Amino acid sequence: MKNLATVPPFALGFFLLIASACAKAPLSDAAMKSAAQQQANQCAQAMLSGDYELFVTFLHPKVIDLMGGKDALIQNLRDGASQMQAQGFGIKSVQIGDPEQIESSNSEVFAIMPETLHMTAPGGTLLAHSYMLGISDDGGQSWKFVDGAGIAKLGPRLTSFLPNLPADLKLPKPTQATFSPDPGAPPAVARPSMWATPVTVNRTGYQMTLPSGSTVDPPDPKHDADHYTVVNLPNQSSPTPATLTVIVSDNDDTRLQDELYTYAQQSCKSGTVNPTQSMSTLFDNRDNGKGTVISGQINGVECCCELGTFTGAGKGYLFICTYTPDDRDQIRGILRHVVESFLTKP
Repeated sequence: MKNLATVPPFALGFFLLIASACAKAPLSDAAMKSAAQQQANQCAQAMLSGDYELFVTFLHPKVIDLMGGKDALIQNLRDGASQMQAQGFGIKSVQIGDPEQIESSNSEVFAIMPETLHMTAPGGTLLAHSYMLGISDDGGQSWKFVDGAGIAKLGPRLTSFLPNLPADLKLPKPTQATFSPDPGAPPAVARPSMWATPVTVNRTGYQMTLPSGSTVDPPDPKHDADHYTVVNLPNQSSPTPATLTVIVSDNDDTRLQDELYTYAQQSCKSGTVNPTQSMSTLFDNRDNGKGTVISGQINGVECCCELGTFTGAGKGYLFICTYTPDDRDQIRGILRHVVESFLTKP
């Protein structure tokens, strides 16, 4: 092969022009759909097999940043899988359908990827229909994905999260999973005995159900009970009490709620020695819900501070729950029930 230095200039220019045209040749819609579906399937199979290191390579960079970075996201995926397994849930299969929409905006291409999730559950199976949003910045050759359920929780923040999202792209609405009982399955197991005689907290803006043995602190002189409530939760593994603080804002402005949530995180970190942070999914099913766990030493004791925020009925809610690592599973189970049964009032 000739050295490029010996090639006539006009020939070299012609060669570079052809090479550039070949490198930037746009894919057809059919080719883009095929690439998107193939990579979405690879993403789903990585999740299904528990290969989270591979799975995160298919996620949009903004998703990884939102979840606290790659390492924190991988750890939370592992923790979430362990919790699901402990509660009797498991993912049987994930199916990715044909892309329903392909739209371009500025330098990006967007595709709606239908997703069907089959799960095992105590006493039966769950069937969920959702979607992944595929995003390509190289003309449809490589794709990164955002989960549809996560998009729904962004609410008005979606336009800042994905500024190039086409206005005419029709995002599917969230749907509820359907449960099918196994033939001959025994009746559903009742909640643990700690819920036999629950404690109910009624406030102007909400109603909260707590397990037996919970106590509510007297109102703080600086705050009225409708906006600030502290609860002591029952725990079995540690003499250190677990507490839950609920703070209510009188508006559901997500920007202001995010500021309060960020301030709470900073306050928790500032009082913790060698803090580490990971994602919490306990608040994901609430409107604009999100959560985090900050772990470290507080006053010489290993402690976890789990924070979550969500909105509802025109108000914003901030949960701050502290517990020791020994109580983690029990208290997080309680917190899950509390969040799921939490009733907002207009």
